[in-house]
Amino acid sequence: MNKNLSIILNLIPLLIIAIGLSPISTLAEEENIKELIDLSLNDLMQVSITTASKRAENIRDTPVSVIVITKEQIQERRYLSLIDLLRDLPGFDVQLATHEIQYHQVTLRGHVGSNKFLILQDGIRIDSPTGEAIPIAENIPLPQAKQVEIIYGPAAALYGADAFGGVINIITEQDIDNVIVSSTIGIDNYRYHSFQVNTQLSPDLSLALSGHLHHADPADWSSEYPEYVRTDLFTFGQQLFKPAAAREDYSAYVESNSLFARIDYSDLTLGFNHAFLRNPSTTGENSNRAQYGKDAQWNTEVNTAYAKYSFQLNEQLTGETVLNYSTYEVDPFSKFKNIYVDYQDAYIYAKGEKQGFEQQLNYQLNDAHILTGGLSYERFYSLPKTTDLPHPYNPNNSIDQQNLFHLGTNDSLLINFDEVNYHNYGLYLQFQSAWHEKISSTLGLRYDDNSRYGKTLNPRFGLTFSPNSDTVFKLFYGEAFRAPSPMDSFEVFGIFSGPQNEAGEYLSYFFQVPNAQLKPEKARSIELSLVKTVQENTGISLSGYYTKVDNLIMSHSEDTPTQFIPGGLILGSEINDNIGQSTQYGVDLLLNHQRTLGGGFHVHLWGGYSFIDGNLSKSMDTTQIELPLIAHHKMKLGATFDYGEDYFITPQLYLVGRTNNYGTEVNSSAIPSSALTTPGYIVADLHLGTRNFFKSWSAYIDIYNLFDSNYYNAGFINSASNLSSVAQPTRRVMFSVQYQFK
Repeated sequence: MNKNLSIILNLIPLLIIAIGLSPISTLAEEENIKELIDLSLNDLMQVSITTASKRAENIRDTPVSVIVITKEQIQERRYLSLIDLLRDLPGFDVQLATHEIQYHQVTLRGHVGSNKFLILQDGIRIDSPTGEAIPIAENIPLPQAKQVEIIYGPAAALYGADAFGGVINIITEQDIDNVIVSSTIGIDNYRYHSFQVNTQLSPDLSLALSGHLHHADPADWSSEYPEYVRTDLFTFGQQLFKPAAAREDYSAYVESNSLFARIDYSDLTLGFNHAFLRNPSTTGENSNRAQYGKDAQWNTEVNTAYAKYSFQLNEQLTGETVLNYSTYEVDPFSKFKNIYVDYQDAYIYAKGEKQGFEQQLNYQLNDAHILTGGLSYERFYSLPKTTDLPHPYNPNNSIDQQNLFHLGTNDSLLINFDEVNYHNYGLYLQFQSAWHEKISSTLGLRYDDNSRYGKTLNPRFGLTFSPNSDTVFKLFYGEAFRAPSPMDSFEVFGIFSGPQNEAGEYLSYFFQVPNAQLKPEKARSIELSLVKTVQENTGISLSGYYTKVDNLIMSHSEDTPTQFIPGGLILGSEINDNIGQSTQYGVDLLLNHQRTLGGGFHVHLWGGYSFIDGNLSKSMDTTQIELPLIAHHKMKLGATFDYGEDYFITPQLYLVGRTNNYGTEVNSSAIPSSALTTPGYIVADLHLGTRNFFKSWSAYIDIYNLFDSNYYNAGFINSASNLSSVAQPTRRVMFSVQYQFK
């Protein structure tokens, strides 16, 4: 992370305190929260959203499945960050702390990875601009959110690449005045400090600012989980590297920080978003194949800046112009120290940039028909994830000045780095019609032309039927594509073992080799939904879907290893290719019930059930396996009990069935597909809070894994170890205080 930015983040809370000493009214925010509390579920069906059609519309009018999480729910369910919210949603499988690069592994309706859906903030993409799968953790906080809109299903007809399984849009606060600082502490030296400022500087000028700092030390699980007791450490060649008695402590900690800023002046918005996360590069690894330590780290940073101008030319024609610039970077001191590099220091670097322009127009033909269209241009640059480096990459030097050599070659084989420059043109059109007070339709199409992987065409069609004010049926068909990221196409990793053959070539037993010919993955999905309100206090949302994915990018072993490093002989290799197909089908059910009990008590009950099934196969093999990293059955239940507007208690229960693990080979004979599973579990959390208990102070207690259960999340099978399940934390208690300046 940039040192100057770190200094700024540490100084900002002092600035906030100074600002907070001035009188700032919070009446607007209090009224907004009160209005949300008082809304019936039928009223909530009328909430306006912008994500589904890239313009404001009633939630019941959009043909896609939508969930809206309000500010009140974020507060009372204690969603500090996006990963907390995703863990609660139907259709999402979240495997916590199981992946060395993505950290928490997220699967949406069978689509594995955080790059299978878009993450937006106020309609602007804030995940990797070049499509890499980024970690989703405390680095994407929610204190500044007014609501979060979750769109299920393909959305490429509007958003283009990577809106594969859905879109998540964090809508931030506007038109309020507040200054809030908060601090959370917990076991294992957990610390989370945040602030937010919203102020109306003049009738036409407003400022929003928020950020956080977070740190957590690792827990020693060797007493709770026997497999985490330190063992002898052997290399791939079965040579003893370090005996158990001399093993290092598990000291790799997690850190994150963020900064969000937005200035609104009349119809012009300027915004900036920064997100940083450091997680151990030993995440998900067993002690027999990883050397733990503070320097085994994976650091990712995403920065996004944008300008947005909204205009209205007449009563029928409105529009929006957006300019944006975003970067993705893996810190050059990120490195691995595991069995795959014989426990040497193997550094990694990656960088991506995007410059974008988009012009959208909305034309209201009449009260019943609206036409939305737009065009976009994006220019990209990427230095894809490098091979294992003997020293940190120097971003201040050019590629030709790096002077880095492949590990195990005695500084003989110079590393060549790939740079990728490409661009994309996009054009989209959508026609929405209310043919009758009970029937409406959506028809959309987007065309993209990319200089790397060619042309794509993605349609969407939706139909809504509302026989009465309490019931809506929705039918939706859509197509989407996930662009092969530069990491998919050009990732290289592996080392040379040291010896040379008679020809003087250095030998390597394994390398991941690049494939510049990758094509986009293609998804086609159909969905039927029912949204029903019963007596204004009970809501039901039921969705059934079927998705087929072609050109799925998967890794496979090469019969004849690709020799792409002059002076080296690669004896075994794997390559990414468009050889996979999958089918995914399932049902998501969401129930909500709220009631005023009298005496100042109010209760909101919610529950979600998800069923998913399907299979995954490679085109070169007839063998099929179950979808990885999904549980066929999941139930997520919760209740919030309010007393007045000052006290609440929220118990939550997660019932997750047997979960499929992720194997390196679809048809691995060594590890049958039926064995690639993690046992199911039941885990309870409890959140308690009091708002304004003393003047402007609030306090919260969060207890995770309330009954101190031992359980696992699904990980990755690897030939070096039978470990495929990752132990999860035992009981954790956290205490938070919050102060709101008035």
